[in-house]
Amino acid sequence: SYEAYEYLLGESRFCLVPKGLGYWTHRLFEVIRAGCIPVILSDHVVLPFQGVAGIDWTHFSVKWPEEQIGIELYRWLLHLDRHRGQQLKAALDKVACWFDYHPDEPEGCSAMHATLLALASPMPVERRLPDFWNSPNFRLRTPEE
Repeated sequence: SYEAYEYLLGESRFCLVPKGLGYWTHRLFEVIRAGCIPVILSDHVVLPFQGVAGIDWTHFSVKWPEEQIGIELYRWLLHLDRHRGQQLKAALDKVACWFDYHPDEPEGCSAMHATLLALASPMPVERRLPDFWNSPNFRLRTPEE
């Protein structure tokens, strides 16, 4: 049931966020709102609110290459949890309100406000995200490779 799914998300430290039908997936919002550190498994995902002050994806998520999904990912998450799990979770808790489309107070920290901020400010080149983060050093492969 959906209730059991939501409960499982809320009880988990890391939640896998596989690629959606396009370059984005609603699972990302679900896991963040559940308080679960997203493990993004989509090499070319377009992440919301990049460049919005205070929302630094490298501080509260993991991006792992699609072609490296396997037991290594599980082992890495165990390692990451021991060494940086609390830090990632605290950072996630600070930004979770930016992903809420139904906040108690519509002004301030909400997905609508973050969307307006993102639209109002072009993302400078130096604020672009690396290909992968909070994972071993991987290089993004092109479709031709």
